Amino acid sequence: IVFSDVDLEAALPSLVNAIVQNAGQTCSAGSRLLVEKSGYDRVVESVIERFGKLRAGTPEMDLDLGALSNPRQKKRVQTFAARAADDSIPLLAEGAIADGVPAEGYFVAPKLYGPVPRSNMLAREEVFGPIMSVFRWSDEDALWTDVNAVDFGLTGSIWTRDRDTAHRAARRIHTGYVWINNTSQHF
Repeated sequence: IVFSDVDLEAALPSLVNAIVQNAGQTCSAGSRLLVEKSGYDRVVESVIERFGKLRAGTPEMDLDLGALSNPRQKKRVQTFAARAADDSIPLLAEGAIADGVPAEGYFVAPKLYGPVPRSNMLAREEVFGPIMSVFRWSDEDALWTDVNAVDFGLTGSIWTRDRDTAHRAARRIHTGYVWINNTSQHF
């Protein structure tokens, strides 16, 4: 959850890396980016720019992300992407699979979709892959209803410069862990 007063320079690496670490295959992956309306354009433009530079490759290439764990997971992630296309959800940015990656590997280019309708499967289900969905919010009470309505809610991050806002928000999220101006990933 990103409030409009976010320190974007500090937040941006964590916001993006939280979905590409382990190719998005962690229980704490940052798969949903909920951005306050008044800061939406600034935040999303920066995320788009960074996403477009992401590259998937082999461990020896030391790029942004590696392969998915198996062919079944690759197919699952591709199904989410195909469904987003079928539902006409805009693809805001897409990274790439690096040249020289074995064709038989389980690599998927990271994708950024948005705005995603609250009724879409990207809003409710875990992809467990490098797909991030962007949502715009303006009403904080409605935000908590949406945040707490997901099928899974293992972790969450709140990004704001205001301590009172952060603590108020942390009390409203129904999740196992809540980070403030951080994610569970360390970069």
